[in-house]
Amino acid sequence: MYCGARVTKYVILRNSVDQAIPNSALTALTWDRQDVDTDDLHSSSANTDLITLPPGLWLIIAVVAWQANATGYREIRLSDVTNNFDIAFESRSSVSVNTAERLSLAIIWAVPGAGSATSTPTSTTGLVSYRVNVFQSSGASLNVLGVRSSYLMAVQLA
Repeated sequence: MYCGARVTKYVILRNSVDQAIPNSALTALTWDRQDVDTDDLHSSSANTDLITLPPGLWLIIAVVAWQANATGYREIRLSDVTNNFDIAFESRSSVSVNTAERLSLAIIWAVPGAGSATSTPTSTTGLVSYRVNVFQSSGASLNVLGVRSSYLMAVQLA
């Protein structure tokens, strides 16, 4: 089925190694590997936890795979850093002992333009920065799996 949308800009990010997440601490995921970045939406050398998106309609998908551990709670949040609020949230309170747990979220989000009177405040450039935060309560540090297990993707739709 054709929906009429076409992709104009996009970024796909991963981490080349596992990232240790402390117990009971909201932690930003960092991304050191860009599979693709059509318009410098991410920097792998500075502010590696952020993607910065121009105004428009975006499909944003985040997938986080946790190391196997049967204790505690896991969550993933997509946060608008520019305007300081969460736009999507997913959590799981029961986890399996012998398998890695995967949490994912997907949202179609309208990034507001600069000075828009009908939307939330934005920066004067019109660009808005986003971050994926995670939380876990296993009782000890727990890894978010890197390489091909966890990723962040943002696709602008036109």
